[in-house]
Amino acid sequence: MKVLSDQLGFDVISLEYNLGADDRADPAEIPIKIAEAKALGADALYVGSSSFNLENRGSYTEAAISENLPVFSAYEQMVRDGLALMSVSNSYKNVGKLAATQAYEILFKAQSPGKLSVKALERFSVLINMQAAKQLSLYPPLSIISIAKIVR
Repeated sequence: MKVLSDQLGFDVISLEYNLGADDRADPAEIPIKIAEAKALGADALYVGSSSFNLENRGSYTEAAISENLPVFSAYEQMVRDGLALMSVSNSYKNVGKLAATQAYEILFKAQSPGKLSVKALERFSVLINMQAAKQLSLYPPLSIISIAKIVR
């Protein structure tokens, strides 16, 4: 994200949750961190790979909405089950199919895992949560709406 921010001319604010004695983050810290991001000048939030934020998507996206911050995510569940504005993601079904083809090469064609090429899915789904868009008074352009799945 930092490399991309340099190329496209935006700032990245990176915040980490504090871990408790059990080495776990406390969900009560979510609104505090989101308010901190807003105070530092954040215009939007991006949730990449974070099982904690995904697990706490309701609290996370509600706290973001309360700070008038749109959430963009790599997880479609944050749009479907939370109030993230938009996701660009792959369905678990398609990820599973890709993993199955790689496993087939290893198990049935005796390919060495280290010699298999790295594969990536080429098609992605764009989801937009219109309830979040309304609450934020931030409506996606028609060019995005025309390719997106609309939720709520």
